[in-house]
Amino acid sequence: MSADWAYFDYAATAPCEPQVAAQLAADLSAPWAFANTGATYQPALENRRRLEDARAQLAANIGAEAREIVYTSGATEADNLALKGALGYHGVKRPHLITVQTEHKAVLDPAGALAKAGAKVSVLPVSRDGLLDLAALDAALHDAPTLVSVMAVNNETGVIQPIADIAARVHRAGARLHVDAAQALGKLAIDVRAWDADMLSLSGHKIGAPVGIGALYVRRLPKMRLQAQQHGGGQERGRRSGTSPVALIRAFSLAADIATNAREARWQQVAALRAQLLSGLPAAMHTNLPETTPQVPHIVNLFTGLPATDVLRAADAAGLALAAGSACSASDEGSHVLKAMGLGDAATHSVRISLSHLTTAAEIARLTAFLCELAP
Repeated sequence: MSADWAYFDYAATAPCEPQVAAQLAADLSAPWAFANTGATYQPALENRRRLEDARAQLAANIGAEAREIVYTSGATEADNLALKGALGYHGVKRPHLITVQTEHKAVLDPAGALAKAGAKVSVLPVSRDGLLDLAALDAALHDAPTLVSVMAVNNETGVIQPIADIAARVHRAGARLHVDAAQALGKLAIDVRAWDADMLSLSGHKIGAPVGIGALYVRRLPKMRLQAQQHGGGQERGRRSGTSPVALIRAFSLAADIATNAREARWQQVAALRAQLLSGLPAAMHTNLPETTPQVPHIVNLFTGLPATDVLRAADAAGLALAAGSACSASDEGSHVLKAMGLGDAATHSVRISLSHLTTAAEIARLTAFLCELAP
């Protein structure tokens, strides 16, 4: 990207941390870095040790045990493994998935595939503030669910769901809980024990690791039973076969360390940038999420009053990288998240501005000037 661009799409993907990029380059060029961790000769065993050290490093950042971490290619694969693996386990007699209307497509699309395969799928509503309707959850839990899947931090609005409360309700009903935490790592203090999650999906490229690496936490006790979706060499304790990309795994674990250790300071920094943005908005524009709603400061879902496609076209011409809805969905379809919140018009007339500790005050000033010029 040229220097005259300003980036406001960190919820889609973040630049690689310099320290992570340096380690990755060193790992890729090191002698015997290519050695397969499944082999028995000494360089391969050393690579295996490096892999397991990285696994313990990542686990420590979410309060898990190293053996509970399953590496994947990203959060999308982790979500697929969690949902399909839990409902497809051979001991499940009546597979039933409960999820939420505002989930990422990496959960909703596998849920749709499971429904077509014969599983029962219940998709629950949210309130105007984007929070899960807990009364609807309690009602759905009466119908013997296998798994409940809820996103910790919404990728379009930044709303924070009450995961520990949800987990308590789910477990009282005898079901298990999966949490998509792709947007939570580095923003919230993640503790899988405190949250009482049975599975949790993570993404590397959201926190400064390269694209192509993620993980699924799978609870050991009480045991979370999971059917593998990818078969071959039996890596990752038989749950996800494939040669282990040690350099990517180490990069992810280092990025998680950096993001976790800097989390509080970065939160304060981003909160100040958000305040600057909101104070500079034109009167015709407003956020779609009430400020009193539990949310991360990093994501601002903004109603502009203009078609999102027009705003994105103008932003592109101005050298501003913005998004409408999820980066994984076409903007002219409208945001399914905002529609679920009852904001039909806003669904096609809003943009997502996502911030980072890398965002500067000068970039915010440039963005607000652009929005003021654009305002109807």
